[in-house]
Amino acid sequence: MSAPLFAAVAVMMLLAPTTVGASPSLVTMKAPYKKATAVLTNPKSSSGCASTTQPVLAFFNKTNGIGGFSDNATAPKCTTSYNFAAMSEGQMVITLPLKAVATGTYTVTATWDTIIASWANITSGSCKLAGSFTSGWCNVTARAFVYGSAFLLDKTTHVKTALTTKWPGNFTYVWNYTTCSTGTCASKTSPTLTGTEIGNFPWIWDWQNVKLSSTDHYVLVMTIFGGASASITSFWTTITGASANAQMNSATGGNEEKLLSVTIA
Repeated sequence: MSAPLFAAVAVMMLLAPTTVGASPSLVTMKAPYKKATAVLTNPKSSSGCASTTQPVLAFFNKTNGIGGFSDNATAPKCTTSYNFAAMSEGQMVITLPLKAVATGTYTVTATWDTIIASWANITSGSCKLAGSFTSGWCNVTARAFVYGSAFLLDKTTHVKTALTTKWPGNFTYVWNYTTCSTGTCASKTSPTLTGTEIGNFPWIWDWQNVKLSSTDHYVLVMTIFGGASASITSFWTTITGASANAQMNSATGGNEEKLLSVTIA
């Protein structure tokens, strides 16, 4: 074989795609997530003299991958009603398109960082049977929380793949449960009447050993929601001097929900 012909064949071999035994290529996505979309909601409810506030509504910034929300709930000492509750939430549903560079088996990983300041507090109050009733109960609770879920969707075949590694979320919960019978009331309570969950909590979602096709179109659908709840409830009883308050903040003072990266490997 002549030298020019040998050189040409060598170049063709180098340029030819390798398929047998090839490993899927690594893809890493970081902010800005230009093709991401976000659906933001802020549900809330209250009854009796319980109430909510939402200092910061849910948001997500595609440029830096940062989102968050801030919610408060309170059930104050109240003489007009003894069954009341409040719930306030922020929710982000983020959809991010994905594309496999080659058909193969992959692990898809979404890496997040949750930085929150949350607290919950109750005053148990006094629970007594009402009228001639012989049994009943009173509950006082407060909770601050952030959770989430996600799935991988093949938009070409409409196949949905569930998570391999789930996120347990973060929460603080305080409570007092009182039961009354034949004139005697007994209470069980959380270890403390004030709880906090403050700090930086990195975490991941992943989908392991997922078969992806280079011709299909995929999206990650990621939902993060959190907020605060407070309640005072009674059944055949009266409760006095009780209160409940909770707050979740992942939006201000350096607190945030941040999508650090998405990898396909």
